[in-house]
Amino acid sequence: MIPGIIRLYLFCVWGVLLIGSSGCSSGKSEPVIDLRREDKVSLRDFVDSIDIIQLETRPECLISSISKVIPYRNNYYIFDSRQQEIVCFDRYGHFIFKISKKGRGPEEYTYLGDFNIDPFSGQLLLLVPFGEILYFDPEGRFLSKTRLPEEIKAYNEVYVLNKDELLFVSAARYGAVIYSRPDNKITGTLFPTDPYSNFSPVIYAYKDSVYFSPVLDNDILCATDKFKKRYTWNFGALNITSSQVEKVNAYTKLQSKKGRLSMSEMITKENLIHYYIYGNSESSRYRMAILESGAGMKTVMVDKTTKQHRVFSRTVESVNFVFNGLYDDTVILWDYGVRNIYYAKELLSPEQLEIVESRLDSDNPLLAIYKLKQ
Repeated sequence: MIPGIIRLYLFCVWGVLLIGSSGCSSGKSEPVIDLRREDKVSLRDFVDSIDIIQLETRPECLISSISKVIPYRNNYYIFDSRQQEIVCFDRYGHFIFKISKKGRGPEEYTYLGDFNIDPFSGQLLLLVPFGEILYFDPEGRFLSKTRLPEEIKAYNEVYVLNKDELLFVSAARYGAVIYSRPDNKITGTLFPTDPYSNFSPVIYAYKDSVYFSPVLDNDILCATDKFKKRYTWNFGALNITSSQVEKVNAYTKLQSKKGRLSMSEMITKENLIHYYIYGNSESSRYRMAILESGAGMKTVMVDKTTKQHRVFSRTVESVNFVFNGLYDDTVILWDYGVRNIYYAKELLSPEQLEIVESRLDSDNPLLAIYKLKQ
């Protein structure tokens, strides 16, 4: 009964209800997508251009592990989670500055869990999970530090809803925490998550709005507009049901006591659900989802104009095209590991090929910048 009240109050579906049963329907029928398909898709089908950027390799800007890349004002801001630094390069890959302030001083952080850029002010937001947020200007100069309300025990992700409000994700507690910056106050805690689960809601930004999908839910809600439903992924007979969600919650509780938890096992070994969505994103022309299914990782692309959709694991060029680094119509890919191919040599210019082939193992990573068709 309580989930029904929450659903009525928020006019949306939260993560433990039957997907597609929201009382806040968009009024549009979504196309049914068959996840068992394996379409032949080329980068040429949806990419206008590719740029290859070799990040400058100097002792003061060596990157150990890229967790996030955000483009802003012709620069690229990189979160190196292993070294706990924000490193900034220009559009040619030249090193500009880095933020490396580990410590307990007034301008320092003990640990960085996430970072983002405020599109309204241009400020960099560096998030400490234990309840602090540090503000820097776009040139890396420290501005201020704010202690966040202690009622939230963990702040794990940060997004900018508008000039006054931030959205946080609190791991294993709340999918959405609304925070007022002028008041330094929590104004809402929504979409409570299973305390034994390590799975987070899926969130992305598009055109100054933040979109939110609760855990194990196909609804995409506009967090900037009071969580109104924007659209729904419809996978037909494979859609996750409320009874499956209950089984997943029971499984995660049991496995967490054993010290291990795997979404892959829930799909392939335990057959509790048919898929799990890791990422949603949107450009001016496309909507995309990255998910794991019984057939492995899948990318779903829907053309918003024609409603045509494609389902594929890799492109015909063998590129594992991950849309988590999508900003409006620009996708940023980098080396996620030895099994990931993030560019196709046959599509590169002679100048780009020279950059790729001259790269040494000791160099900083390459960024592959894709401009999507509009």
